Amino acid sequence: MVLILELLTQVRLAELMADKAMGDADNSDNEGENIENEGTDMSRKAERQGDREYEELEDEDENVKKVAGENIGDDVDDPEERQNEEDEALGGMDYQEEQEQNNEDAEALLNDELMKSGEAAKRRMDFLTCIEDGKSFAQIVDYKFDADKEQWCEVTLDFDVSRKQPDLVNVIRKSATQGVILQVKNIKKAFVIEKDGGKFALQTDGINIQQVHRFDKLLDLNRLHVNSIHDMATYYGIEAASKTIVQEVKNVFGVYGIDVDVRHLNLIADYMTVDGTYKPFNRYGIDGNPSPLQQITFETAIPFLKKAILAGKQDSLQSPSAQIVTGKHVSVGTGSVHLLYKTSA
Repeated sequence: MVLILELLTQVRLAELMADKAMGDADNSDNEGENIENEGTDMSRKAERQGDREYEELEDEDENVKKVAGENIGDDVDDPEERQNEEDEALGGMDYQEEQEQNNEDAEALLNDELMKSGEAAKRRMDFLTCIEDGKSFAQIVDYKFDADKEQWCEVTLDFDVSRKQPDLVNVIRKSATQGVILQVKNIKKAFVIEKDGGKFALQTDGINIQQVHRFDKLLDLNRLHVNSIHDMATYYGIEAASKTIVQEVKNVFGVYGIDVDVRHLNLIADYMTVDGTYKPFNRYGIDGNPSPLQQITFETAIPFLKKAILAGKQDSLQSPSAQIVTGKHVSVGTGSVHLLYKTSA
């Protein structure tokens, strides 16, 4: 654009010079006629007028160039300036890449130092010696991992030269299915399920209450429920274990559409936790019962009877089972009431 404007300006200047030359020629032809006016005020005025017009034309051309330069703005770049900008950009990129490379080298050096001792070194040796049966077609030569953030690992394998084309894709696929990236002890799987009311719950295959407590900011521990009576008794007390027994029995019968009165379930749960510990509701759980007759009426009568005879046990006939066996009224309900009759004098 500037080049075109410069050419137009030069053409216009050439035209002006030609016009001026023709004017000089005409003046030379009329020199003889106007020689008497040479040096007069009129001739000097004409010369000043011509010089003024020429200066105005030059000023006009300069303004045209200036306006054209402002209009095109950054569209016209100086090749040298553009090359300098590109060199600066490349220099900045090289410096940035060099800094990143230096940071990576420093991190790699720090990671190597961390892996030389402590838990990281033990973990590395355990991994290197995990395959020593000699049956595999690849041998683990080296193993590195991110000892700081644990975000990556690198395994170096050594293949036998007799194997021309080892199927690395298949090796990696099988290793990925068998390898464990992150695992919580005693928990195999985890699922997010939606319950009534549109609320989401985390359901796990396995129990580890200690690990769950680490995520108290993400999980509502007030709604925690597990089907392990022992764990509930250990972490939340015997009363929580009693409530868990009632809930689990209801769940078992609920699958078959059987509704059991909660009072019966509470009686069973209280009996299983009455001494502050959780004991099973079977012949092993009743082994410590002080009433031999109640033990006999529950399960395996002969072993309990033999044990009672050999140990010389006595029965106070206070339990309902012992009272029924001996033909007495059970001291519950109507049997707990004693009437006094008024005798005649």
